[in-house]
Amino acid sequence: MRYLACDLGAESGRIVAGNLEKGRLNLELVHRFPNQPVWLPEGLRWDILGIFR
Repeated sequence: MRYLACDLGAESGRIVAGNLEKGRLNLELVHRFPNQPVWLPEGLRWDILGIFR
């Protein structure tokens, strides 16, 4: 069985693919990207548009 996960942190994010085979989970880093917060009138927020670029 195959899985895909997105891990968003305060300064970076990553996409990880997982493969579950015979009870063992193997992980592979697919992509890493910077995640810089932006200031909006409501306060500090994730840059959602920047993440999806």
